[in-house]
Amino acid sequence: MKTCFKLLTISFFLFSILTEAQVTVSEVDSATLKLNEESDRVYARLGLRYGLNFAGMKGYEEWRYRGPNLANIGLILRFRKERDFVETNLILLETGVKFNISNQTSQGLQEGNDRQVNNNLMMPIMFGHHFGLFEEEGFFIKGGVFLSYLLQATYKVPDNSLLLIPDPKKIDNIDEFNRLDFGISLGTGIDWEHVGLELRANWGLRNLNNNPSDIWQYVDTSNEIYSVLYQLSLNVMF
Repeated sequence: MKTCFKLLTISFFLFSILTEAQVTVSEVDSATLKLNEESDRVYARLGLRYGLNFAGMKGYEEWRYRGPNLANIGLILRFRKERDFVETNLILLETGVKFNISNQTSQGLQEGNDRQVNNNLMMPIMFGHHFGLFEEEGFFIKGGVFLSYLLQATYKVPDNSLLLIPDPKKIDNIDEFNRLDFGISLGTGIDWEHVGLELRANWGLRNLNNNPSDIWQYVDTSNEIYSVLYQLSLNVMF
């Protein structure tokens, strides 16, 4: 009888150990499965961006970069999986150039500063990666392509301009440009929780020179002009 009691006690003890071990293994497997599910999950976030533009056009020897211009505002949509993300923006911005025209007169060398002001709607699609301690914080790099559509183009002539253009001093010359532009975008910056600082460079690959008007005869131009845009923006994610 005592032997049977000992065997029952030992059996009950072993059964308790095995049951507890199975529960522990089950909990570990559940936690691992949950962790894997979270790491495979894709998160979407919305945000806003606002900043400075430094714009120019390659192909005009006398043209200078314009900027900074407080006209870089847009929406951010970001899809993140761990440290990798895909981002697209819808940005309303002002581009264009400022150039100086020098002319030797009887009163000496005179210079005028005329401006070409273009308003664009830009949509880049970029792939990026975070290098910080956390998945969505710290240093990041991104790269991709952009599409840009010209909404308005205005040639502005100041009072000291050397171009013999009658009033008005603002001329709508949107027909002189190809409206659709595309190119390459590269960016880098740093994110802290909901706030980020980003520096981005955009190089257009399409010739924007559509049908030069008489305005351009006063400026040393080439047959091809391309957009160049540098942006410094403050990003806020929700």
